[in-house]
Amino acid sequence: MASPGPESTVPSMLDPDMFVEPQVLIPASTTQQSTQPTDSIASKKRPRTSFVWKHMPGPVNTIYTQGKYVYWRCQYCPREYRESGGTAFIARHLRTEHNITDEEKEQRAISQQLSIASAFRHGEENQKKHRRLDSSTTTINPATLEQLFVRWISRCSVPFRMVEYSEFRDLLFFLNPGINTWLPTDHHTITNWTLAAYKSEKQLVQQGLQSAQSKIHFTVDLWTSTNSKALLGIISHYFADNGDLRQSVLALRELEGRHTGDNQARLIMRVIEEYGIASKVGYFMMDNAENNETMMRALSSRKLFLLKIVVTNY
Repeated sequence: MASPGPESTVPSMLDPDMFVEPQVLIPASTTQQSTQPTDSIASKKRPRTSFVWKHMPGPVNTIYTQGKYVYWRCQYCPREYRESGGTAFIARHLRTEHNITDEEKEQRAISQQLSIASAFRHGEENQKKHRRLDSSTTTINPATLEQLFVRWISRCSVPFRMVEYSEFRDLLFFLNPGINTWLPTDHHTITNWTLAAYKSEKQLVQQGLQSAQSKIHFTVDLWTSTNSKALLGIISHYFADNGDLRQSVLALRELEGRHTGDNQARLIMRVIEEYGIASKVGYFMMDNAENNETMMRALSSRKLFLLKIVVTNY
């Protein structure tokens, strides 16, 4: 016996008494008290994260009810579905009847493919000898594996020792038994992988800065981390050689000593010298802290001194 399809009502436009007036949920974070009873349907609903709620009359938190049930209404036709049936049938309706798909999901898939392609390209550009850990035959590209693993470690703040945990390795082995051929078992190797990836990326950023069509402008900010370290962040903004507007993080360094403008200027000039862009320095964007004014005066004098050295050596 075939299972019944999703529950659907007769179009409400044919039966105006089917639904109560739309009720808008008050966010839980607000201090204002909801006018609905605490045991009402609205107070029990979970956040609506699916794309289907964007294609309903009114805001995504609008609730259409009939008795004790909550319904989804189509913005483009009279079709309705009970919410307790899930959103799969709703998504199918939008796709087949209105040619509407989850654009965010498709974009995530495209971004994932681009990320893997980028990792493969970086692996090919930075080819080096990878040590085979066993004699198994596998289709895994070791250079791409290294790039993707480092990106995951860096983005998610995962400890390097994760690679040593048997539970984690069991998961990867289940997904691809060839993983043990190339994935190291010592976290020190992951440290070396990460440092090598950092140096490679820094070199690419340096090349992009030195070939920039425009002056290089900077956003600078100093703040104190949760572990009481003074961190100075430096971001560059410029037009690349192909005309694209780019921004690159140049440094996130600990400021040693006092938080004076002169001390900050020394650190910033050290970063500028590392990238070899003293002759391309443009404007600085920062807050109006008093030590930033001192920093800019110190930067101006240091930059002039450095340019004199460059011209003399040239």
